[in-house]
Amino acid sequence: AKRVIFLFMSGGVSHVESFDPKPKLVADAGKKIPIHEFQGRKGEFQMFLKRPHWEFKPHGKSGIEVSSLFPQIATCVDDLCVIRSMTSDHTNHYEATLGIHTGSFTFARPSIGSWLSYGLGTVNRNLPSFVVIAPFSPYAGGQVWGSDFLPGAHQGTLVVPGAEPIANIQRRTPTQDMQEKELRALEAMNRRHLRDH
Repeated sequence: AKRVIFLFMSGGVSHVESFDPKPKLVADAGKKIPIHEFQGRKGEFQMFLKRPHWEFKPHGKSGIEVSSLFPQIATCVDDLCVIRSMTSDHTNHYEATLGIHTGSFTFARPSIGSWLSYGLGTVNRNLPSFVVIAPFSPYAGGQVWGSDFLPGAHQGTLVVPGAEPIANIQRRTPTQDMQEKELRALEAMNRRHLRDH
């Protein structure tokens, strides 16, 4: 089975400094252009066009252009799927982060990891179908790995640095016996709910 790894950064380097060469931006560097909205504010703004700091070159058999900022990534570029066709008309980080992870920046939807888990399943039902490594809460918080209206089993498992990398792994009850009693009580309530509904 192949693993699918998505890397989304909540902030970070500009796309024009990494995997998205813009020859016209280089040619027009130094010019100013008018825009009608900036970070959610309507109005007339003048923006200064600035060329990337790093040069782009094609790499691998695919010829995908990568900036010289990432020489190691350039060596394995044929293992990447670089998507350059996505656009958004929103300029705020919160909405943009929510949009790239869920497809909607107006309200929460299942994350892309949740849809993959739901559609493809997992190779091991005893492990999470996908994990999220987030030392700090990103823009839009846990919505970016949430399952929303899909079953909770398809939500990402958050891993953070520290003494408890995954929350709620350790039992909260003082003894194993107490935990088993709580689980039996919960199972009885679930059966009653199923019977009544």
